[in-house]
Amino acid sequence: MVLQRDKPVNVWGRGLPGDTVRVTFAGQTKEAQADASRQWRVELDPMPASAEGRDLAIEQVGGEKVVFTDVLVGEVWLAGGQSNMGFAVNGVLQAEKELASANLPTLRIMQMPYRGSAEPLDMAACKWEVATPQTIARFSGVAFVFARSLIEKLGVPVGVIKSSVGGTAAEQWTPAEVLANDPEWNKTMVEELTEVERNARLVETFQKDLTAWRNANGCPEEATTDHSRADPALETSDWKPATVPFVFGTALDAPGGGNFWMRKDFDVPADKAGKPASVVIGNLDRQFMQVFLNGEHIGTLGDKAPMFYQAQGNRITLPGNLLKPGRNVLAIRCTAFAPGAAFRQPANKMELPVADPATLDGTWLLKAETRFPAVSREAIAALPNFGKVTLMNASTGLYNAMIHPLVPFTLRGVIWYQGESNAFKADRYKDLLTAMISEWRARFGQGDFPFYQVQLANYYDPVTEPVVTDRRTTDDWVARVREAQLQVVQSVPETGMAVAIDVGEKNIHPLNKQDVGDRLARLALAKTYDLKDVEHASPVYASMSREGAAIRVKFAVGTGGLMIASKSGLEPAKETPDAKLAQFAIAGADRKFVWADATIDGSDSVVVSSPAVPEPVAVRYAWSLNPEGCNLYGRNGLPASPFRTDDWPLPPSNHKVLTRLSKESPCTGCKSRRPIP
Repeated sequence: MVLQRDKPVNVWGRGLPGDTVRVTFAGQTKEAQADASRQWRVELDPMPASAEGRDLAIEQVGGEKVVFTDVLVGEVWLAGGQSNMGFAVNGVLQAEKELASANLPTLRIMQMPYRGSAEPLDMAACKWEVATPQTIARFSGVAFVFARSLIEKLGVPVGVIKSSVGGTAAEQWTPAEVLANDPEWNKTMVEELTEVERNARLVETFQKDLTAWRNANGCPEEATTDHSRADPALETSDWKPATVPFVFGTALDAPGGGNFWMRKDFDVPADKAGKPASVVIGNLDRQFMQVFLNGEHIGTLGDKAPMFYQAQGNRITLPGNLLKPGRNVLAIRCTAFAPGAAFRQPANKMELPVADPATLDGTWLLKAETRFPAVSREAIAALPNFGKVTLMNASTGLYNAMIHPLVPFTLRGVIWYQGESNAFKADRYKDLLTAMISEWRARFGQGDFPFYQVQLANYYDPVTEPVVTDRRTTDDWVARVREAQLQVVQSVPETGMAVAIDVGEKNIHPLNKQDVGDRLARLALAKTYDLKDVEHASPVYASMSREGAAIRVKFAVGTGGLMIASKSGLEPAKETPDAKLAQFAIAGADRKFVWADATIDGSDSVVVSSPAVPEPVAVRYAWSLNPEGCNLYGRNGLPASPFRTDDWPLPPSNHKVLTRLSKESPCTGCKSRRPIP
């Protein structure tokens, strides 16, 4: 592992009350006694950085002894957030090149296990690893680039603890005491934890309840052993073709659900035959599935509590001994309990072991085995069901299991990439993130340690008009998250923000994690380690003033002033002096924004105007999900932060639009546990 240099280092654990524990490291020996609650803790004196691997010995005096070997002293950072922080190195741009550079013996990494808890946990099953291409492959791309940059600049060992989960909101990472102090947050937390408790109770009675429901509604369980419909040699001329997505009830005239079969042929190339593979079935929808490969039963999905007939992201192993070169047959027996039960997974997303996934169309052959009688809406509503809230997605659950076990490990600071899942409640994000940072600092007890966050990158379709429409309602709210992130930096001490408005793409998970990690490292090197030659500051809106029919916008900028620039991929931003500034909009008292002409005037100002707005009162820049072509940069190569000069109320959030955006911006580089809300 790596211990933090130049700060007192906490070492702690549990023992029997009154036990004396001795800790020895780097010439120091400290002792402590376990108290009545079994807790003990020692504090090692501050130590200089050292790349020498030494032993850290912890012993119960007169009893057990534990020795940690190859312990270095350097810089330790915690990397937190949601899927963009978790996005692995093996999925980033130029991943092979990044992995080739990952043999870094002075970089140590640790992944907190994915877990939620209703109560704060003291321990977690995790371990430190030395950075190699193999260990880094599944580690955070952002955190890896950040740590590598620190090693290159500081020349000391670095340790990074990754604690992130895809699709998570800040509430999940916030201590319960913080949420309890706010009526809105507390109400949500209580409701979610109550549902978790209800789910736990249902585990014991669910099978009995489901059997009773089936009997009451004419859908009895059938202990069938006839799986002949999975036989590859079966004649299927009377089966019905259906294209994904399809609803079983509609495709097979079964308004009450039933037992249905679906089959697909696929050709396995010789080099993939005989080797284990896997197939992703996708989300279940009020159903469970028995899966067969070449006539052999290989597994069942959706039959385990507490995700019975609704499990997500299902993956089934295809045994290598069953995969043969040429034609193979995948057959699935589905038991669906409602007319709306559907299958939505395109074949080219199933990861079947074929030479070219593009050759797999979305057509399956369907056959009804049993049709259940139609049931009322009331009966469907009474179908025994687990709530979708788990300890992994409940408020405070991830703090309890993935942050609290680290307290009071001695850290230098935190890097944070999160906010997409707070888009539908962006008006509270500033307060929530501020409170979360404050409480984390209080819990770790190490003062106002640095907290550097990533402002949300651009994603989804580029905007065309600066007008609030049904879809642009979401634009406003995602832009509001970015604004809240900026406000946190401006109001909370020892914080910073890496602007990422130019690294995104249509996907919500941009592959360019190098620029993000580099910009976070710049913040740390300049602000935490006081390296004067490191440029770290993006231009940020400072003030505005009316000048006739124009508005002058002033910025706080780093050295060198402002420029018009463009950026592509991993290339540095390049000045394009002949281009025009884009994504500036202006409005009068009627609050109707139009695209504006904008010109850099001086080292820190942009003058904005439009003939359509003779008496302007407000300016916005890059105020959308994906402000394509926004090109205002500092001469240090860092993009300007999106901003607005007004404080006009935002329209209500549109949950349907946000849900649609999460589905239409799929993740291609990670396996997120749930979509953004």
